[in-house]
Amino acid sequence: TALPKEFAAMASMLKDCVPLSIPEDPNDYIVGNVLIQKSTQVHRVVVAMLKKLGTQMASAATAHVTRSFPEARNILMVGIAYGCPCPKEASKHVRLVDVVVSDQHGVIQVDHVKITDGRVEYRGIPLVPGSELLGRVNYLEFLRIAKKYPWERHISKATGLENAERPDDSEDQLISSDPAKSPVDHPVDPSRRPGKPLWLICTAPLHRSPRETKKSPKSFCTTSSVATCRSTPCAPSA
Repeated sequence: TALPKEFAAMASMLKDCVPLSIPEDPNDYIVGNVLIQKSTQVHRVVVAMLKKLGTQMASAATAHVTRSFPEARNILMVGIAYGCPCPKEASKHVRLVDVVVSDQHGVIQVDHVKITDGRVEYRGIPLVPGSELLGRVNYLEFLRIAKKYPWERHISKATGLENAERPDDSEDQLISSDPAKSPVDHPVDPSRRPGKPLWLICTAPLHRSPRETKKSPKSFCTTSSVATCRSTPCAPSA
C-alpha cells in the first residue's frame, strides 16, 4: 500500500493483526491472518506501507519484503483507484466503490500507455501474474456468476474507519470533460445490485499512475473516486 488510509483498510481485514519491525529493513509492517473460506485454516498476510509515493519507493519496499519474508508466495499491489468510467459500455464502466482486479495482463505504468487514433499501445510488456493468483481470480469470477460475493464481508470490516462509510449511489456523479462540465448518465447494468460494489476483472493492463491523483474526500477507502468522462477508449485504470 502507498497511503496510510490504504494501510488501515488492509489492517481492518486481518485477524490477530500486529505491527512488526525487522532489523535493517526500513519498511513498516503489519502481520495478520485471513480465514480461508469454509475452513479453519488461514492465510498469513504481511502488509507493507511505502514511505512516500513513487515507483522507486515501491520497488525498494518490494525488495525488502522479498528479503525479509522469503517464504512469501505472492505479492499484491493494493490501493485506491481514480475514476475510469466507460458510460458507452456497461461491462467496462467502473463506478464509485467498485473492486477492480487485473487478469493475466497485469499492471503497467500509465505514462507507458500511448493512445493513437483510438488504438491503445503499451511500451513494454507487464509481468504476468502467477498461475495461483490467476486461478483465484477465475474462482472469484465463478462465485460472482453464482451470485455469491465473499469479498463483501471483508470490505464491510473497513467501514468502521475514519470517513469510510459507503457513500450513497447518488453521490457517484459522472461529469463530462468538455468545457460545459455537463452531467453524464451512468449506463444501465443489470448485474449491479443497489448499494453494493461490483467486481470487475480488467481484461487489459491496469494503468498505475506514478503521480498522486486528487481524490474526492468522500471516496470509499478501498475503491474508486468520483469519475470523469474521457474521450479516449474505455480502458479500466487503477
